[in-house]
Amino acid sequence: VNSIQVQPTLRERIRQEQASDEFIRTIDAKVRAGGVEGFHRGADGALEFRGRI
Repeated sequence: VNSIQVQPTLRERIRQEQASDEFIRTIDAKVRAGGVEGFHRGADGALEFRGRI
């Protein structure tokens, strides 16, 4: 019997882990307040620094 497993992409896994990381949440709060240069939220919600996760 063949089976297929669906696994999230690496980017999706990183995005999910960012949600529970205290340091990332602190940076995210500063990003939302406009106080951190270089960081932004990607289209999928992942926190990025200079275009990289």
